[in-house]
Amino acid sequence: FYDYAPQVFHEIRKFFAISSEDYLRSIGAQTLITGLLGGNLNSFQEFMSSGKSGSFFYYTTDGRFILKTIQRSEYSFLRKILKEYYLHVTKNPRTMIVRFYGLHKLQFSSGGIRQKKIYFVIMSNVFSTRREIHERYDLKGSTYGRITPENDPTIAKKDLNMIQSNFFLKLTESDSKDLQQRLKADCAFFEANRIIDYSLLLGVHYPEKAFASKSTFFFISC
Repeated sequence: FYDYAPQVFHEIRKFFAISSEDYLRSIGAQTLITGLLGGNLNSFQEFMSSGKSGSFFYYTTDGRFILKTIQRSEYSFLRKILKEYYLHVTKNPRTMIVRFYGLHKLQFSSGGIRQKKIYFVIMSNVFSTRREIHERYDLKGSTYGRITPENDPTIAKKDLNMIQSNFFLKLTESDSKDLQQRLKADCAFFEANRIIDYSLLLGVHYPEKAFASKSTFFFISC
């Protein structure tokens, strides 16, 4: 088991007020390793697998964190930009870029013949809230192929779904400026590190579903 740059991720967790005790309690490190080796993650809840990347996502049982399996190339890339990532999130505490709290590699023998490697990250769950998320959007600012046909609230809708439903956010002038400043800073980070495949994740909560147009809370993250 390899725990990459533990001190750096400890500082990131500390910066965002996550104690080591709470983190380990949520993750259950020993149970996690045993589960990955045996293919049985009972301490986590699988909620999604991505057909495009082949990654799997798991919630911790308390819903605070997400485990995502990643490709070796993604593992190497995050290691490469970790310094810039650390500087960005600590300089911009309200960044909407996902918060990575751990980067790991698990290596073991499969059938005694060859070694198998599993790469994964632990990151924040932007939808860890007491409020129910009624709608999710994955937005890229593009309309090409950006539609989700399924009418399932647990599946993120895309740009064309938002346009077709005539959904929009009504913000105050100060909130709008704040949002644009954060997006500009985050996009500058992506540009500096030559990252082009990213999107804005938006979660919508309707306090009263029957009167959704009157009052809405939303949660956003890159």
